[in-house]
Amino acid sequence: MALQHPIDSPASEPQAQTLQVILTPPDRGQITVIACVRTNHDPAKYGFDILFPDTPLDTFRGFPVCEAYVHTQKKSGYASMYGWTQLVKDSLSDSKTWEFDYIPVSKELNWPFCWFGPEPTLFDGPARVNVSDLDWTARSFLTYIPDTLLSKRISHVLGFEWGFVIKDGQITVKKLISLEAADWNSHVEYFSGKFPGWTFMPHLN
Repeated sequence: MALQHPIDSPASEPQAQTLQVILTPPDRGQITVIACVRTNHDPAKYGFDILFPDTPLDTFRGFPVCEAYVHTQKKSGYASMYGWTQLVKDSLSDSKTWEFDYIPVSKELNWPFCWFGPEPTLFDGPARVNVSDLDWTARSFLTYIPDTLLSKRISHVLGFEWGFVIKDGQITVKKLISLEAADWNSHVEYFSGKFPGWTFMPHLN
């Protein structure tokens, strides 16, 4: 069965990095997750002209763009509900520790997801203007609610890390790497304190 959200082959784009995982969460059936990190050569393609209409588009070239797709092969509907949550660490922030990466429209909400729904797609295109030195890293986690929509219990599926470095104004996209269950578990306490009323389940091997 063909994926509903195909990603162009990285062979045609040498700077693209792709990670594919096939696994079976409990009671959900088999899913395929494909994550891809590309260098942003076309900011208009990714909507930067809408997000920042007063900033020259060339400002955003060279930064990474991350897309991750979920395809459910055996069950759809309520069983295809998943959520992406993301932490970021920024060398210029005051804390310099992992913090939840809010989407601006949800910042005042007690909502732990960046993207949520049936077969949700993660998209992120971080960029910085007038910054000459910066180390920025994201940890993106795919999660699900075991009863799909009824409770505030979150279980971990998988995670990956990506980011970029600016050194003397030059941008380097970091390597896309897969994370382990222990990485999720190391953030459970933070998530639980950040989002009262939600229960973040440790991943038990």
